[in-house]
Amino acid sequence: MHPDKLRAHRVTLMEVYEAVRTSNIDVGAKVLEKNGVEFFIRGIGFIQSVEDLEKFLIRAEEGTAIQIRNVATVTLGPEFRRGALDKAGREAVGGVVVMRYGENPLRVIDRIKEKIRQLEPGLPQRTLPDGRVSKVTVVPFYNRADIVHQTIDTLKEALMEETLMATVVIFVFLIHLRSAASVVVTLPLSIGLCFVLMHFFGVDANIMSLAGLAIAIGDVGDMGIIMTENIYRHVASGDKSKSHFQKVYEGATEVGGAIVTTVSNTLVSFIPIFFLRIRREGFFNRSRLPKRLP
Repeated sequence: MHPDKLRAHRVTLMEVYEAVRTSNIDVGAKVLEKNGVEFFIRGIGFIQSVEDLEKFLIRAEEGTAIQIRNVATVTLGPEFRRGALDKAGREAVGGVVVMRYGENPLRVIDRIKEKIRQLEPGLPQRTLPDGRVSKVTVVPFYNRADIVHQTIDTLKEALMEETLMATVVIFVFLIHLRSAASVVVTLPLSIGLCFVLMHFFGVDANIMSLAGLAIAIGDVGDMGIIMTENIYRHVASGDKSKSHFQKVYEGATEVGGAIVTTVSNTLVSFIPIFFLRIRREGFFNRSRLPKRLP
């Protein structure tokens, strides 16, 4: 606003405000937050450029139109700011890399580092008065790879401790070296088979899958102890009318049904988790269903 021009044309600030308000319907309603993302709500008005705002009519006096540009200078203002990046008490320029759902975070981070190395030669630089060269660099502020590695190491450590503890318990309860060894061998074999199947079906080794392995180790150990102990009881019975393989078969079939029932209950309890995964991936999306024929 130019006070001298306002006084010369006998225009008040309220008249300028009313002229802008009544000549446009551009309405802002702040923001709407949805799924952790802020969306700006705005009703688009008639203004397309600064010149349109300058031509707004305040009033007409003796056939002469008094417009906004006659009493004020119209310029573009700053953007609507929502925050700032603070690093060690100083404001810095930063960016956030958003990973797509289903991507491997470690592979994405490696590709980001490779892209940064490609961009570094073209970043601006300037020479300081003391002769030193100051160059713009990209410094990681928050690297998710550290958390991923720490989480995987923690789960690996938990799996190793659980495997070791299950081995000790098996030796203590069975008190038979060969029987205990037959159960202990199934633990690493079952984990290895799980990783093979995960690779075949495209399941990532994330927190959920590794935690499921940790739960499964306990079930494998329990079922192995029950099966081996019952077989050992039949073999050590001293019945010479049956062969060794018949005794093993009878001991396995005697508890086999109960073991299958127990494992089935565990599998059934995990079915809702698989349905949540299918729901998120969109297999139940209505858009995937075939359209009704006319």
